[in-house]
Amino acid sequence: MPTTNNAPRRHTTLASLFAACLLLAAPHAMAQTGDAQYFTDVAPGVVKDSRTGLEWMRCSLGQQWSATANTCTGKVKEYNWQGAQDIAKKLNAMGGYGGKADWRVPTIRELQSIRYCSKGFDSSTRDLRDGQPKVPSYCNDGSAKPTIDIATFSAMPVTFYWSSTPNADYSSSAWVVNFSYGVIDSNLDNYRYGSYAVRLVR
Repeated sequence: MPTTNNAPRRHTTLASLFAACLLLAAPHAMAQTGDAQYFTDVAPGVVKDSRTGLEWMRCSLGQQWSATANTCTGKVKEYNWQGAQDIAKKLNAMGGYGGKADWRVPTIRELQSIRYCSKGFDSSTRDLRDGQPKVPSYCNDGSAKPTIDIATFSAMPVTFYWSSTPNADYSSSAWVVNFSYGVIDSNLDNYRYGSYAVRLVR
């Protein structure tokens, strides 16, 4: 009996470690196929990525998920960096979404993991200055826009999205992903005051 009781816990731990290794060590290999098979519906408007174990809102903040149309409707709202963190906390305080109340703005490593480049990633890399492996900087020319799996994340604008990660070299700035070219960048022009879109994760 002890073996039976311990097995599920050991399996869960190993699965969690495997997902963490994927996210940290090989983020560039995660979103290249553009195949929606990796995303599973876990609640209306919520999908789980089997490669990382992360659950994502299918719609950007400001939009609503339409199960009948199988797409997002409405206009995407934009926030400054602090506003993005605050709206996530407010959403959770009001009951959350999809039966969960622990939504947050993704880290830059999490956000970049859902990039999809139909022509593959460029060979250049970006050091996120977090002690982890470098990640691809952007998509190759000619990649479809937005640079994300649109079968899963539909009706998405081709624009910048906030991460929760400050830039280690410029504390007044934070990392973003431009889903026009799949570019990982740091907002050095408007710092954290620029208005960008938000997709929450848990």
